[in-house]
Amino acid sequence: MQVYRGDFERTATHWWWRTGWNPETRYLTFHLTFGAELAVAEAAQRYVGVLGALGNVGPVPQAWLHLTMTGVGFAAEVPPEAVESLSERILVDAASRADGSPPLVFDTFFLGREGVSLTGPAPDWLTALKDEQVQAVDELLTPGDWAAFHPHVSLAYFAGEVDEAALLAGVAEAGLADVVVTRPTLSLLELRREGHLYTWRVLGERILELSAGQLLA
Repeated sequence: MQVYRGDFERTATHWWWRTGWNPETRYLTFHLTFGAELAVAEAAQRYVGVLGALGNVGPVPQAWLHLTMTGVGFAAEVPPEAVESLSERILVDAASRADGSPPLVFDTFFLGREGVSLTGPAPDWLTALKDEQVQAVDELLTPGDWAAFHPHVSLAYFAGEVDEAALLAGVAEAGLADVVVTRPTLSLLELRREGHLYTWRVLGERILELSAGQLLA
């Protein structure tokens, strides 16, 4: 696993309020979550002591580790029939096509402006799944202005400027190893922000059964 620092001058808080968000906001989104996958939780546990000891660094609890995929919309603005259609189209039809695909591999520890994460190349199946989610949201709801997709799992968010040298030294001492994911859970979630934490209610989910045997293919 390599360590990579993003292109920014200094670290800063992640916890500013995005447009349309407040403490009562509920937002529907597709994530990959990792309740059925030990590798991500084990990687997060490796660094939690280091990250938790630093000022302005808040590790993400294991239950809330996630890979953000596609925002659907504010819950109050998404009709129930659209939620049902999205669940059928993505969690059943699209998800089934991912089974048997190569695993998801995180080979980079990324130091970003607002937090640290595990990241790596997006396999074809993940890119296809993202594209299908975007197409479904555009067709069933309002076409969005979609940003580039950079899959990552945030391990900690910053609440201000942090001691980068101490962070990177601690991470190196804890050990760096690639993380191979074979059973991520594709989830449709109702997301909320609770202080400095994202939590959610599950609306639907499906475990993807990837193939570790294709890792070297």
